[in-house]
Amino acid sequence: MTKRLLLAILVVGAVVTVVMLPRTEYAHPDPVGPTVYSKSAIGHAALFELLQRFDIPVSASEGGSGAYVSPNNLLVIAEPRTGQTLDDVRAMLVAENVLLVLPKRIGDADPNRPNWLGRDRLVAPEAAEEVLHLVDEQATLTRGGRLDSWPAQPFAPGRLSISGAQLIHSTEIRPLLRGPEGILIGDRYFGRRRVVVLADPDLLANFALARGDNSTAAVNLIESLRKGPAGTVIFDEFAHGFSERPLHILGVLFQFPFSLVTLQIGVAAILLAWAATARFGAPAPLPEPLEAGNRSLIEAGARLLDRPERIAEISQRYVEAQIRDAGQTSRTPPAHTLDPLRNAQQIFLWRKELLGESREHPRHR
Repeated sequence: MTKRLLLAILVVGAVVTVVMLPRTEYAHPDPVGPTVYSKSAIGHAALFELLQRFDIPVSASEGGSGAYVSPNNLLVIAEPRTGQTLDDVRAMLVAENVLLVLPKRIGDADPNRPNWLGRDRLVAPEAAEEVLHLVDEQATLTRGGRLDSWPAQPFAPGRLSISGAQLIHSTEIRPLLRGPEGILIGDRYFGRRRVVVLADPDLLANFALARGDNSTAAVNLIESLRKGPAGTVIFDEFAHGFSERPLHILGVLFQFPFSLVTLQIGVAAILLAWAATARFGAPAPLPEPLEAGNRSLIEAGARLLDRPERIAEISQRYVEAQIRDAGQTSRTPPAHTLDPLRNAQQIFLWRKELLGESREHPRHR
């Protein structure tokens, strides 16, 4: 297997792995969920921008640092995911000033437009109540309430517009905005800590801010919870799966799906090492190097002459050389005398006779 083939296998494998990955995982954990980064119908990006336009200091936190929020600031934990996330939310409720927004909807991205909401559905009432029980373990939720007849004071001069409102029933949570069917906004104190609960997140969602007096009520609610003009509104996104942990490339290489690329690199390295290895075991002995000098040249020539399969070829070369030498010496074209001569002995005697030399072999003199 050639090096080029191994490299091609590695590159193709990496490309296929990247292509097969869901595109949304590269953007952030929940591109259409209830986060300040989401511009989908159930996201909170519009509210985040609206607060900035009113010169309200606002930021997003991915560190889950509820304990480090200044008393003047407002920590907004909007629609946290249930499950293990609840332990993180419980830890963040130690902040002195918290707005906890209960979950209501989840959605799936449109496959053709990843940042758009393809479809949404209500979360299970039990899941929303799990978050509510962080504030009051005995509280319950109801859905389907009508708010079109509710006055929105003190948060807005008119009325709110929320379809199928999600409302709280509790004896521990003090109502700040309620109707005959339950509490929409309420709070509870834990010593110096204050937790305000918004039962229905549709009040803050992108799709509902333009309805009725929802946007006015949302901004006034958040503004009323800030303590002084220096207070910053901090939206926690740690509860939605975001994290400030630095990227450790070695750790990423062994996490799915990047582990597939790591495996391919390892296999390619093994195959490359195998292809580059001539044999296993002790190395084969090398032939002895040729010695320099005339002696080694003569010995090499003698060994060549001693090979039986080369005798006929050498004889023919000898005949041609003798004829060429005799022709040059006698100035006679060698072609006129070549035909009757067929072996080296005849050529030798012919040359001696032609040149008038003794026919005795030098060895017999």
